[in-house]
Amino acid sequence: MDKEFISLLYLYDSKTREDLSKFSKHEGFLFHSHDAILTAVDQIRLNRPDLILIELDIQKLKTFAQQVKQIFKSDASFNPIVFFVVPKLLDADTRLSLMDQGVHEIFIQPFLTREVKEKYSIYQTIKHLEQERLARDLKIEKSLAYLDKCKHELKQTKNELFEERTT
Repeated sequence: MDKEFISLLYLYDSKTREDLSKFSKHEGFLFHSHDAILTAVDQIRLNRPDLILIELDIQKLKTFAQQVKQIFKSDASFNPIVFFVVPKLLDADTRLSLMDQGVHEIFIQPFLTREVKEKYSIYQTIKHLEQERLARDLKIEKSLAYLDKCKHELKQTKNELFEERTT
C-alpha cells in the first residue's frame, strides 16, 4: 500500500452500530465515523477518505449512494473504495443493485479488520494497475499520433520529391 494508514469513513445506523474501536490507528486506520448521512457527505467532500465502510439499512444506503455519486461526478479524481456491512447475506438482486451503486464489497457481520485491510489492498492494487494501464494506453495513443504525423510528413516529402523529379 502507498500509505501507512487507511483513511476510513465508517457510516453507520445507530441501531446497527458495531464496536468501532477496532478501527484504530493501532490497526492501521485513520478513523472517522458518522451516524448522519448529510454529515457524512460533507465529511467525504472535506477529507476524501480512501475507504468508505457503510453499515446502514438498504433504503438509507440508496439515499446516501445517490449523494455520494454526485461527489464522484463532480470530481473524477476522487474514487474511494466502498464496502457495505450487512447482518445477513443479501439476495442476488440486492447485491447487484449495491454494486451498480458503487459498492465494491459486501461484508457479513461479524467481520474482522484484517478482512477489510486485505480487501482494501486488493482493490488498491486493482486501482493502481488500472491507472498504469491508462497511462500506457495514453502513451501508446501519443506514439501512434506521432507516427501518423511522421507518416504524413514522409508522404508529403515523397510527393514534393516526386514533383521536383518530374519537373
